[in-house]
Amino acid sequence: MDVPSGFKRWRCHWFECPACGHRASRAFANVSLARVPTRIVWRFWCERCGAYSALERPTMPSIGALIIFLLVGPIAFAILYRALLAGLPFQWLVVIFGAIWIAQPLVFLAITRWTYRYLPAA
Repeated sequence: MDVPSGFKRWRCHWFECPACGHRASRAFANVSLARVPTRIVWRFWCERCGAYSALERPTMPSIGALIIFLLVGPIAFAILYRALLAGLPFQWLVVIFGAIWIAQPLVFLAITRWTYRYLPAA
C-alpha cells in the first residue's frame, strides 16, 4: 500500500490498529489544526489494513513530551554535570552523552506504549 498524502512515518512511536490489531514501533501520522473548535487533530494510518484511527485522549502527546522534557533532560544534565565535577576524561563524557542520546527514543517508545490508546476514526 502507498502511504496517503500528508502522512509521515514516526519512528519510536507505538501504534496499535483498532481495526486489525496490527502492532508496530512506528506510526504513520498526520497532525493538523481544526478551526472549530480550535484543537490539534491526530490521525493515524495502519500500514497493514489501511484503516484510519485517532487517539482516544488527544492530550497524551503533549503529556508525553512534557514527561520527556521533565524526566530525560534533568537526569541527563545531572549525570553529565556530576561527571564533569568528578573530572572524567572527555571521552567518557561523550560515551555518557551517547548513551543518553540512544536511550531517549526508547523512553519515548515506552511512554507511547503505555499511554496511547487508539480509536477508529469517525
